[in-house]
Amino acid sequence: MKKIGWIGLGKCGLPIAEAINKSYNVVAYDLLQKQSEVYTDDIVNLLDADVTFVLVETPHINKNLDGSIPIDLSTVEDYDYTALKSVLLDLSNNQYKGIVVVSSTVSPGTIQKLSQKYNDLRIVYMPVMIHIGSVARDFISSPSYYIGTQDPQVFDQVSTIMRSLCPDTVIKQGTYEEVEMWKMFGNIFSSVKIAFANTISEMIEYGNFNASSWNIMEALLNEKQNFNTTAYLTPGSGNGGPCHPRDGVVLSWLTDELKMQSQLLKNITQVRQDQALALAKHLVSYNLPIIILGKSFKQGVDLTVGSYSVLVGEYCNDLGASVTYDDTKTESSVVLLAHPNKELLEKYQPAQQSVIVDLWNLGIPNAKVWGNNLHNG
Repeated sequence: MKKIGWIGLGKCGLPIAEAINKSYNVVAYDLLQKQSEVYTDDIVNLLDADVTFVLVETPHINKNLDGSIPIDLSTVEDYDYTALKSVLLDLSNNQYKGIVVVSSTVSPGTIQKLSQKYNDLRIVYMPVMIHIGSVARDFISSPSYYIGTQDPQVFDQVSTIMRSLCPDTVIKQGTYEEVEMWKMFGNIFSSVKIAFANTISEMIEYGNFNASSWNIMEALLNEKQNFNTTAYLTPGSGNGGPCHPRDGVVLSWLTDELKMQSQLLKNITQVRQDQALALAKHLVSYNLPIIILGKSFKQGVDLTVGSYSVLVGEYCNDLGASVTYDDTKTESSVVLLAHPNKELLEKYQPAQQSVIVDLWNLGIPNAKVWGNNLHNG
């Protein structure tokens, strides 16, 4: 039976290691003695494993940042990687030759730094989406795993093990940073959904409205064309039109009018503007005239009410840039493709040496794809 190493037998690591032990010979190490058939008191006993999983805690040094008491957001900090670094150092000092699969929670950019520091180790990042109380079941029945490595052979080895444990799972390969962000933004996505639903409850209570948040959420989830769907879950332009921005404005006003505690609705409107400003600053940074292709609020209509393209253009003007829409210039420019339509480039034919900024990842040669900084293109 194939041998698998495991390091970290806490509230998550122990049940997973024991579950994997039903299919593989698991040898598990932890700094604290554990009552388990998989436990070994010496890390040397797992050095001949082809793959070793590492699931040690990465807590905050400040224990008051766990969310159980009010948090002063001016004091926030990264996770504490002391235990993780100690494990990697032990493996390095013992000249471990297998694959190290780190599953601990880390912030984006961490695994790249650790792989450079411990460059004799073959480090992979594969977080686990599990819930306390059903850890082993969640690990075995997870619908997907995202494995961070640039080495196709390493990916094949790890994915082979995961498919043997979870036959129905979908396994995808990504960069370290993609997988780190997938883990953290997955949790934040859940948090946003919870905050969204609870904001409805708060508004009902503060406004003493004749309404039920449960009825409203049920009605929203029944609407599968716009709301309970994957629509609007791809990067691109910001929202616009005669409804979305204006509804956000009114709900921002109502948040203040009712003196609500939570600021989610106001923040959504502010974030839309902040993201438009961030994009405008990028366009202006090229020090070229700016052409925005797609002035209307969405493709296929002429209406510019609430247009995100116009909002970006206004910020560009405020920053001192020259902006035109749906225009042809003979001089080199920075061209923002605001609508997901490559034919706009053929129609307006930007001058040679122009910089194309693509919001939609349309596969335009030599374009700057906003939100795609993969080093291999």
